[in-house]
Amino acid sequence: MPLVSGLPLEFPGDHSPINPNFLSGEVSFSLVEMEKAISLSQGNKAPGADGTPVDLFKCNLPLWAPLLLKVFHATLQVGKINTWSLAIIVPIFKKGDRADPTCFRPISLPDSFLKIVGRMILARLEGWAEQNQIMGNVQYGFRKGIGTVEQCLNLSLTIGKYTIAKPGRLYLAFMDLSCAFDSVSHAKLWDALSGGGD
Repeated sequence: MPLVSGLPLEFPGDHSPINPNFLSGEVSFSLVEMEKAISLSQGNKAPGADGTPVDLFKCNLPLWAPLLLKVFHATLQVGKINTWSLAIIVPIFKKGDRADPTCFRPISLPDSFLKIVGRMILARLEGWAEQNQIMGNVQYGFRKGIGTVEQCLNLSLTIGKYTIAKPGRLYLAFMDLSCAFDSVSHAKLWDALSGGGD
């Protein structure tokens, strides 16, 4: 089931062309999906550039869910997300020299509507990935019900198995992928989402 439809679809930034196979067909998000996305959105959070907190939508779900769903479907048909693609960037100091920009972690404050829409699309992608068994058994991060704590336990058990029970050598490698998404070809990402990727 495709996630978006309607050509041409424009996204902010300089991106590779979108695979047209991914955009074929009509999309229809349900009212239940919208209500769930609004309900699961975290309240009491700083709003984006539009100044609208998600709590406004949560306090009257029967009113806002159908309206936001119509806006979302109209947005998909037109193919533009306009100002919803803008976000307020707040630099949060981590540690080190305050004059060094790399010592700050940027926090993005997108509009509440974009957060809700993103949650709906993410739910679709997660459901598709689980149904098609895209995620491997070792993928623990960013999955419902499991997390990296389980992998830490696995690592601890493995270390004990190879160093305590029967002393030997154990080699570990840790990779920190910095800005991995920014360096990936967006054309290949769209191709993978359409089912044509390797």
